Formats: sequence, structure tokens, C-alpha cells
Amino acid sequence: MTHAYLTDLDESGLRHEICDSKLQLEQIIGKPVDHFSCPGGRCDQQVVAVARAAGYKTLATSRIQANSRKTGSSFALGRVCDPARYPL
Repeated sequence: MTHAYLTDLDESGLRHEICDSKLQLEQIIGKPVDHFSCPGGRCDQQVVAVARAAGYKTLATSRIQANSRKTGSSFALGRVCDPARYPL
């Protein structure tokens, strides 16, 4: 909703940022929103718990890592920059 750092919020704030944004986006686009990306990549177990409860299927952090079936959890996905789109 506001891109606040989720690890700085209490549970009510987490629900607002994670759940309310999902509902609002789904109403706008008319399709399910299954993936959540943490603002600033900040994430902890409480963030994961609220995202799971909201119905998200995956969650991305800002950790630099390629994802595969061996990643371990669909709620701990990393990212890899495409150098063709974002040259260093």
C-alpha cells in the first residue's frame, strides 16, 4: 500500500500493507495476485506468516540468488538482475 519496510510494522500494519494491497489489486485487475515482493527486501517470519495467511503463494526478498526447486521455500525467493536491462 505504502511500501513501508515491513519489519518495522506491527501486526495491524502488516495486514494493511500485505492483505489490503492484495485485495485492492485483485479488485482492479480482476485476477488473483499470488506473488508478493517485500519493499526494500526486508522480511522476517512475521511477514511470511501474514503473507501466507493472506493467500500469497510466493514471496520475494532482495537477496541476490537464482531460484530453483532447491531454493527451499517459495516464501524466500531471491532475485537476479538482468544485465541486459540493467547494466552495471
